Amino acid sequence: MSPENSDWVDEIVEAERGLEPDELTDSGRDKFLNRYDDLESLWRDVSPEHSGNHEDSSFRIPVEKEDPLNCLGRALMVSMYDELSEGESESHISIYFDDKWSEDGTSTMKRPHVTGTVNGTEYGKPGKKKDTDLPMSSLEDLYKVGLAVQVFNEGTEIDDLDYEQLHEWGEEIENTHSEDPGNHEFEESYSGESENLDSEYLRRQGLLMQQDAEEARIEDSIGGDDVYIA
Repeated sequence: MSPENSDWVDEIVEAERGLEPDELTDSGRDKFLNRYDDLESLWRDVSPEHSGNHEDSSFRIPVEKEDPLNCLGRALMVSMYDELSEGESESHISIYFDDKWSEDGTSTMKRPHVTGTVNGTEYGKPGKKKDTDLPMSSLEDLYKVGLAVQVFNEGTEIDDLDYEQLHEWGEEIENTHSEDPGNHEFEESYSGESENLDSEYLRRQGLLMQQDAEEARIEDSIGGDDVYIA
C-alpha cells in the first residue's frame, strides 16, 4: 500500500472543495480499501452487470456503497482502488464517443463513455469508437468536467465552486488536451514511456466549460448542452 495518495487523487479530493487530501489519507482511504478484498470484489459490487441496481447517476467522492454509479464513478472506484492499494500496476483509462463536436463546441457528442484498464483487464463495456487511452491521472480532468456538468446542466450548487474556478479548470483542461504541439503536456504512461494527453473529448469539454462559465457570469444563468459522460 502506498503511504501517500498520488497527486491526481489529491486533486480530485480537493476539487470537492469541502475535503482536504489528508482526510482521505487518514480515514476515508483505509475505509475505502478495507471495504473490498481485491479489485475483482470491488467490481462485482459496482458493475451494472453484477449489481443490477445501478441507475448511472453518481460519480462524486466520498463514494458510499449504496450510491448508484455511472461509468465515471465506476472508473474512479477501480482506479482509486488500484492506485491506493498498489500504485505500481499497468493501468489507464479509455474514453469512447460516437461523434465529434463542431468547431465552436456547441454540438453534443453522442454516448460518451469511460472505462478503466488494470493489468490488461478493462473494467467496463468498451464503446464503438475510441477517443484515446490516457493515464489514470486524467480522471482528475474528467472529475472536474463532471462537477461542471452538475453546475451548468443540472443546476447543482457546489460549495465554494464558482464560475471563475470552472472557467480556470476549463482552460487548463483544453490546454492539457490540445492538438497544438505548443500546448502538449506529457506524463509517464503505464508502459513507462512518455505519453501525450491529447483527447478530443476533454479538449472540447474544457472549451465548453469556459463558454458556459463566461455565459453564466454575464447572464447569471445556467446554460450549455447535456454532455455528461455516462
